[in-house]
Amino acid sequence: MPGRRYWGWQRERAHDIRRVFLSVLVVVMFGTVFATVHHAEEIAHRVGEPYGTLVLTLAVTLIEVALILSMMLSGPGIPLSHAIRCSP
Repeated sequence: MPGRRYWGWQRERAHDIRRVFLSVLVVVMFGTVFATVHHAEEIAHRVGEPYGTLVLTLAVTLIEVALILSMMLSGPGIPLSHAIRCSP
């Protein structure tokens, strides 16, 4: 049954590609978040004390809202507890 071996190999390969993609995506997300906070901090130093805190707060709030929206719009997935139990 060579067909089953091929599909099993393809499934494993897809898992590897998915893991690499998600790893790269996490690194890019962390990089963009740190860059955004760094630039917001630079603007906060230029603007001064009362408005600088507001700039930093708004930057972090917008990042959190974007992450929550991206998770909500990604569609239904498996529950986290199931994903933890079934991870290889």
